[in-house]
Amino acid sequence: MKATKSRAMKHILFAMAITFSTALFQCSSSEKKKVENKAEEVKDDLMAEKEKLAKDLREVRDDIDRKLERLKGQIAKANSESKRELESTRTTLLKERQKVDKALEDVEKTSKEFWVDTKAKADRTLADVKEEGRKIKEKLDKALK
Repeated sequence: MKATKSRAMKHILFAMAITFSTALFQCSSSEKKKVENKAEEVKDDLMAEKEKLAKDLREVRDDIDRKLERLKGQIAKANSESKRELESTRTTLLKERQKVDKALEDVEKTSKEFWVDTKAKADRTLADVKEEGRKIKEKLDKALK
């Protein structure tokens, strides 16, 4: 009788162990899928953020290019005093364009490990260039009056 009870207990314990292991494996598998899905979401968000920042930088670069093109014609028509001011503005715009190009290159090349730092730098560059653009517009308005 004791041997039968002992065997029965072993079978029950074995069945419980298998049940527990199966439940644990399914839970682990489910958790693994959740983690993988979350990782994919983060990756997608990162790519969307990266693409938006690159788009914003390209728009600022294109705006600078348009200003440089307009300046070219204005410099040709300007008197000597205005010409010096316009040339100075042109030099500033070219420097700002270089900053934007560098930030855009960094954004496009960065890996996810360095994204936070690259994004912060690119955001600062974007803000600085936009502020400088506002100042340049004021200078141009004065120079062309």
